Amino acid sequence: MVGQLAAKIEEDFDLENLTLPNEYYYASLPLCVIDSVFSIGVRYESTANTVQRFCEVAGWSQFRSDGIKENTISEFLERFSQKGPEVLAADVFGNRQRTSSKSGILKADAVIRFAEVFKSHGIERLADMEDVRRHEAVRRDLTRIPGQRSGLTFDYCLMLAGSDGFIKSDRMICRYVGAAVGLEGSLSAEMARALLLGAIAALRVRYSTITPRSVDYTIWAFERGQT
Repeated sequence: MVGQLAAKIEEDFDLENLTLPNEYYYASLPLCVIDSVFSIGVRYESTANTVQRFCEVAGWSQFRSDGIKENTISEFLERFSQKGPEVLAADVFGNRQRTSSKSGILKADAVIRFAEVFKSHGIERLADMEDVRRHEAVRRDLTRIPGQRSGLTFDYCLMLAGSDGFIKSDRMICRYVGAAVGLEGSLSAEMARALLLGAIAALRVRYSTITPRSVDYTIWAFERGQT
């Protein structure tokens, strides 16, 4: 199945010229947290609007460039954690989405809890996410937040922060991989992740510049265009 998937990816995409959009170059780690939490289970346009609104309210730069200040997790919490989820959702994010339709918490609340976990593990800046020794403990604590049990949000946050070795096996990825290997509708996220990572490893023999992150985004964008 890995070979079958690799052949499909090579057929569908120009693997020598993969690119990433602006959200993979956020100026600060808190923006990666906001994007990753708000993006799960919704159309991405609403997430992009949420991040942009936050930057406007906070007066923060949204994307990296020379001379841009990198705001920290502690700065974010000091300024916004005391406002409460309802106020954050209405006045700061302009988004009242919940982590799930059944017993979910406001995503605004989840963002604060997510940031608090990062702070408790000494993760403040984008570069701190590169320390893989922290990942297991951070993932364990994050999965205790309502709506974060799968760990998918942490994977995506790592990708937004610059980690090339991760994929976000959401419904778009599962749909593409499932269709490619003849298991559409019956493929678990774990199996989709394993197959895709295997296919990428095989493809890197011929396309040395591709990464799990760049292939994940390319597939996600392709599937998004099909809906």
